Amino acid sequence: MTAATSEERLLELTPTIEYVYGRVLELENLKYGWKPVKETSDCTVHSRPSKDFEGFIFKSDGLIPAPPEVVFDLVAPGAGKPGRGRWDTSVHSSEVIEQLSTDIDIRLTRTLPVFMGLISAREFVDVVKVTREDDRIFTACVSIEHPDYGAKSSKGIRGTCYPNGLFCYRVQGNANATRLIQYIHSDLGGMLPQSLIDSATPSVMASNYKQLKAFLKKETL
Repeated sequence: MTAATSEERLLELTPTIEYVYGRVLELENLKYGWKPVKETSDCTVHSRPSKDFEGFIFKSDGLIPAPPEVVFDLVAPGAGKPGRGRWDTSVHSSEVIEQLSTDIDIRLTRTLPVFMGLISAREFVDVVKVTREDDRIFTACVSIEHPDYGAKSSKGIRGTCYPNGLFCYRVQGNANATRLIQYIHSDLGGMLPQSLIDSATPSVMASNYKQLKAFLKKETL
């Protein structure tokens, strides 16, 4: 059987992309029902039950001292951009494995063990849509099956991302600041106790803000 072209795969994935795009905007518009689970000087983290699996959606919200375009390229690098692994100690690599259009691609992300090794390395294959608007840049993302990357991986346990994304908002009156909102909505797979995931995820998300700020400070010295 002949492998599908990127154009054919885009056509096949269009309903999925449209669905996850709507779900992510729905998430961003949900102002109530979030439970605070962690607060640091860098960000706040909230959660709410998922309707996709027996777990939670986590939302982090904080300010980053850099323009949205700079922040976005660091938190959601596209093809030809340096990986998130430059600064995020929870990510081994994140790469675009197939560019479907100017704003839609398929990405392979491999994580590192976190929470003192209690959560081992994971791997995710996701389709990602990037939207650029006057006041924000954001992604809509969900896991998919890809013919070149089977369900089993030698690099880590395959996880599943349900509709999720991140938003980089411009801050009015400060061109060198970004309000960064991130959603984690993932089934990590394996035999992990849900209580461990619920404890680890907010800490990892909060650490992201601290690490990103430190990286930006170092880069500007």
